[in-house]
Amino acid sequence: MKSPTEIQAQLFGLFLHNHRKRNNLSLENIGKAIYKTPSQIRLVEKGAQALTQEEQDQIAQLFGFPSFANNLKYQAYFDNLLKKFDNLFFHQQEDEVFALLEKVKSKRSRWEASSIFFITSLFQLIPYRYEKGDETCQTIIKEIKQYTEYMTPFELFFFYSLQGVIAYNISRFQTACSFFEKALSYEKNRVGLYIQLAMTYQTLEYRQKSLTCIYKANRLMLQNPDVYRMLQLSLLYTNFRMEKSISYKEAIHERLNLYQSCMEMNEKSLAAIVLHNISYMYLRNEDYMNAIVFAKKSLELDNDPESSCHWFIPYSYWRLNMKLECEQWISNYKAFKFSNTHVFKMCKAIYYFSNSEVTAGISMLEASHRALLEDQEMDRLVFLLDWLIEMYSQINDLEKMYLCEKEVRTIYERRTEID
Repeated sequence: MKSPTEIQAQLFGLFLHNHRKRNNLSLENIGKAIYKTPSQIRLVEKGAQALTQEEQDQIAQLFGFPSFANNLKYQAYFDNLLKKFDNLFFHQQEDEVFALLEKVKSKRSRWEASSIFFITSLFQLIPYRYEKGDETCQTIIKEIKQYTEYMTPFELFFFYSLQGVIAYNISRFQTACSFFEKALSYEKNRVGLYIQLAMTYQTLEYRQKSLTCIYKANRLMLQNPDVYRMLQLSLLYTNFRMEKSISYKEAIHERLNLYQSCMEMNEKSLAAIVLHNISYMYLRNEDYMNAIVFAKKSLELDNDPESSCHWFIPYSYWRLNMKLECEQWISNYKAFKFSNTHVFKMCKAIYYFSNSEVTAGISMLEASHRALLEDQEMDRLVFLLDWLIEMYSQINDLEKMYLCEKEVRTIYERRTEID
C-alpha cells in the first residue's frame, strides 16, 4: 500500500506532466526554474522523486497559479459536493445542477493547482449529461482515466455513471450498460442507476435483466421517493407487462393513465415519452391515424429533432396512401438539417417508397439497419427488419429475406435470456 507521501508525489507528477504538455513546455524549461536536470524532472513526473513545497509552488507559478496545495485530505469535501450533484441528477433538477456548476467554477482555479486537481475534470464532464458528447468530452474522459487509482469509491461511481449516460445519449447502449454495471459495483443502492440500466436493458431487448433492475429500483424507491422516478418506473413496468400479460388495449389504457399522471405532476418531458410510446404502439398495430395523432401530441410537448415521432408521422401517412401529407412533413423535417440521424434516414427511405423508388428506399433502410446494429437498439431494429422483409419480398430477394428473419429470431431469443 502506498504511503500518503508517495501518493502526493505521484499526484504532483501527474499535475506537472499535464500542465507542462498544455503549456508546451519542455523538461528543460521546468528544470531551469528550479535548478533541476531534465532527467530529474522526468523522475518527478513519474512520481519517483518528491519536491519541496517551495519547488512545487515555483512550478505552479510557471503555469499561472500562485502556489500548489497538498490538500488530498479535503477529498471528503469534494465527495460531498459530487453527492449534491448526484442528488440533483436523481431529482431531475437540471437548472440547479448548472447553478451549482457556476459556483464551482469560481473556485476551480484554486483547486486545479492542488492534489485533487483531477476532480475538477469530473465537474467539466457534468454538462455532457444533457448534451451529445464531442471530442472535448472524450478528451476529458481520457484525462480522468489517468487518475482512477487515486479516486475514492464514490468518485469512481460518479465517473462511470456519467460515462454511462454520455454513451446512452449517443445510442451506444452496450457501452452504456458496461459503465452502469461498473458504477453499481461501487455504489449498490442507487435507484436512479437501476432505472437507467433497466431502460438500457429494455432497449437491448434483455427483458429479464431489465425486470430485475425494475424490482431493485422499486425496493430502493421507498427509501428516497421521487415523483419523476416513480412515473419512470411505471412506464418501464408497463412496457414489460405488455410483453407478458396484458392486452394491447389494456397497455394503451395504462399508458394513457400514466400520461395523465405525468401532466398532473407537470412532468412534461416524461409525458412526451409516454405519448411517443403510445404512438409507436399504434403504428406497430397498423392504427396509423392514432399513431399520427399521438406523435404530434408528443412533439407539441417536446419537439426534439431526433425524436422518432418525426418519422412515425410520414410513415403513417405513406401507409394511408396520403402522399401529399407524407412528403410535406418530410420537407418540413429536412429544415432541421440533421442529415446523419436515424430519423432523417427513415424519412428519406419513406420518401423514396412514397415515390415508388423501392431500390433506393431499401438502400436507405439497409444503411439504417447497419447503424442500429452497431448501436444495438433492438426494438427499432426489429421494426426495421420486419419492414426490410416486406420490401425484399416485393423484389423477390429471398436470400436477404431469410437473413432478416433469422436476425429477428435471434433478437426474440434474447428477450427471454435470464441473468
